[in-house]
Amino acid sequence: MNTKAGPSSLSLSLEPIEKEGAAAAAPSAATGRVCARCKYTRQPGDTAPDWQCPSCHVAYDKVDPPKPPEPKAAEVPAPAPAPYVGKAARARAAAAEAAAAEAEAKKKAKARKKAQRELPVTWIALALAVAIGVGLVGWKHHADKVRAQERAAKAEADARAAEVAAQKAAQDQQARMKDLEKQARRSSEGPEAVKELQALAEKGDQRAMLVLGTTLRDGRGVPKDPEQAVQWLTKASNEGYALASVQLGYSYERGLGVTQQAEQAENLYQRAARQGDPAGLYSLGLLYSTGLDNVGRRPVAAHMLLDLAQRAHKEQQQDDTLVPPNRGAFWAAGTLRRLAPSMSIVEVAEAKRLADAWKPGQPFGF
Repeated sequence: MNTKAGPSSLSLSLEPIEKEGAAAAAPSAATGRVCARCKYTRQPGDTAPDWQCPSCHVAYDKVDPPKPPEPKAAEVPAPAPAPYVGKAARARAAAAEAAAAEAEAKKKAKARKKAQRELPVTWIALALAVAIGVGLVGWKHHADKVRAQERAAKAEADARAAEVAAQKAAQDQQARMKDLEKQARRSSEGPEAVKELQALAEKGDQRAMLVLGTTLRDGRGVPKDPEQAVQWLTKASNEGYALASVQLGYSYERGLGVTQQAEQAENLYQRAARQGDPAGLYSLGLLYSTGLDNVGRRPVAAHMLLDLAQRAHKEQQQDDTLVPPNRGAFWAAGTLRRLAPSMSIVEVAEAKRLADAWKPGQPFGF
C-alpha cells in the first residue's frame, strides 16, 4: 500500500533548533589569556577549548611556566610544658624570695641610718662653707671699702696739697710783684726790674703787663716809652684785667703818651666798671659828673656810679696801689656829696633805684 506523505506528515531534521530570543552563550573563562608561544590573546568568540590556544592549538600548560608553590607559613613550635615543681620546691623558692626581700629591706634600713648619721655632718659642713663664703665676701667688701676710703683720702690730701702749693705760689708771686713795683720806681734798680717784668709779661702775667705799662708811661726809674706802655696796657685790658682798662682810660683822659680822647676814656672806664671794679666805677662816675669835652654831663648816671663805687670801697676797704692818682673809690663819698645838691629829688631817687638794681656784668641801663 502506497502511502504518500501529506501536509500533515512530520519532517525530522538533525539541524539544531534555534530558539527565538535565546540568550547568547556565556564567554569562556579563558577569555583574555595570552599564549606564551604565539602571544595570541584569546577572544570571547573563540571556540577552542579553554586549555588550548585558538591560534597555534598548543596547550596553554605546555608553554606557560608553572607557578611556584606558595610558601607555607612557618610553624611556631608549641611552648614546652613547664616542668613540674613540687610543693617542697615551691616552698624553698618562696623562702628564698622572702630572704632576699628581707635582705634588701635591711640594706635600705642600714642606708637610711647611715644617711641620718651623716646628715648633721653634712649640714655642719654646708653651714661652715656658707659662713666662710659670707665671711670672705664681707672681708672683701670691707677691704674694698677701706681701699676706696684710702684712695679718697689720698686724693683729698693731694688736692689740698696742690691747693696749698698754688696759694703759696700765688702769694710768692704777689710778694715778688710788689718788690718789682717798688724796684721799678728806683733809678738804681729800675732797668733790672723792667727786664724781669717784661719776661713775666711775655709769659702772660697780667699784673706784670700793668706794672710794666705804667712804669714805661710814667718813666719812673727808667726812660719813658709811651708806645710800649700803650701796647702792654692795651694787651692787659683786652684780656679782661679791669685795672689795666682804668689805667689805659686815664691815659686817654689825660693825654699821657697818647692823644687825649674823652670818648675812648669813657669806653675803657665802662669796660672796667661793668666788671664791678671800684676804680672803674669811680672814674666813669667822675667823668659823667664833670662832663669832660664831648662826653657831656650826666648827673643821674654819675650818682649811680659813684654810689656803686662807694659801696664797693666799703667791701674792699683799701684801693689797689696801681690805681691812677686820685681815682680810688675812697674819693667816691666826697664826690657824691658834692654832686647831690645839684640834682633834684626825683633824679637822686632814680639814681639810687638804678644802683640797687644793677649787678656786675649787666649793662648800666642809662
